[in-house]
Amino acid sequence: SPPRERTTTQLTRKQRKSFQNSVVVVFLFRWMLRGSSSRCLRSLRTKSSSSFISSSLSSPSKTARAAFASFCARGGPRTEGTRFIPSRRHHRNPSLNNNRFSPSLSLSSLSPHRRTRRPTPARGTEGLFFASLPPVGPQLASFSAAASSSLSVFSSTTTNMVSVAWIVGAASIVDFGIQLVGWAISSAMKTEKYYDLCGSGAFAAVAVSTFACTNGEPRAALATTALLAWAMRLGAFLVTRVHKDGGDKRFDGIKEDPATFGIYWFIQGIWVLVTAMPVILINANAVTQGPLRALDWIGFAIFAVGLTMETVADQQKRAFKADERNKGRYIDSGLWSVSRHPNYFGEITLWTGLSMVGLSGVAKYGAGEIIGCVLSPLLVTFLITQLSGIPLLEKSADERWGNEEAYQKYKRETPTLVPYIGGK
Repeated sequence: SPPRERTTTQLTRKQRKSFQNSVVVVFLFRWMLRGSSSRCLRSLRTKSSSSFISSSLSSPSKTARAAFASFCARGGPRTEGTRFIPSRRHHRNPSLNNNRFSPSLSLSSLSPHRRTRRPTPARGTEGLFFASLPPVGPQLASFSAAASSSLSVFSSTTTNMVSVAWIVGAASIVDFGIQLVGWAISSAMKTEKYYDLCGSGAFAAVAVSTFACTNGEPRAALATTALLAWAMRLGAFLVTRVHKDGGDKRFDGIKEDPATFGIYWFIQGIWVLVTAMPVILINANAVTQGPLRALDWIGFAIFAVGLTMETVADQQKRAFKADERNKGRYIDSGLWSVSRHPNYFGEITLWTGLSMVGLSGVAKYGAGEIIGCVLSPLLVTFLITQLSGIPLLEKSADERWGNEEAYQKYKRETPTLVPYIGGK
């Protein structure tokens, strides 16, 4: 029979074989590039099939590239061998069936031996529970504003707590640093003459160092000035007395032992830090405190009364001892006629006043500041009445004048601490 005439939709055997080889190479590369980077996939989708194959294959034949380009341009014939299944949109369009490729069909829409998945349509919210909810725009805005306000308050409070902790820590370093140096020198020299000097000096150093963190606020300035006035007055009195008397009987048999002597210096460091805590907290929170209030002025007035009473009592006792006629006698005149220890009562009173000033300034910051202010007069009262003040002096007085009737009468009729209140 005569040979069949070749139509326009058919290729020669050589062209069909070259085309099949090219298609196999294309899909091998497509399989290799499936796990590659998105850059390769984007170039695979954006470039035309013929140009991508021409630029990607390292050693393709010109005949294969020409056949594949002719195939894509004409829509492609029906081939024997590998069967290609287009995407679902070709099944919905009869004109694209019969295994023919559209001229606009890209390489990314082809898949060997499988169908391309239909993209999942976006689901609407009709009929869902969330669609029936009321709009939350205003509520969300108000909640966001409240959360932002709470976060800012928490942030400022946290920052304030951190700054206060740093200032208290710095004051502790200054205080115990002075005690350490004083202990080292005094232990080497076996003397107690620097004990009171270092104590009053530590008060002054703590007050000045913490006040340096302020901007000169009135409450901080007045409290620091009050503490400095008390420290300088007491320090001058104690240092003068210990040098005039030649020593302090409290440290007899102790100053020779550095370890035991160091305990006394450590206790003094705690006394300085806790007692000065109202002023430390006032200076640490000075920037965020309010103006002076009535409680501040009441506290400063009480401080002035206590400082005056302590100063007058110490001066009266010094003048009494300076008189040769009173040698070997106990003082029972002036403020000492209404209290056996008026100087100690003045000490407790002045620290109570400073504690009130501290509470007026820092009580709003929380329980920590309140406890710090209240501990100051409580510690002073405990040390004076139970540890190193009144018990030692009462014991020494009983040993010297306990057998005298006049002293026993004075002791029965004169209050121990608070003037006019209570007796023995």
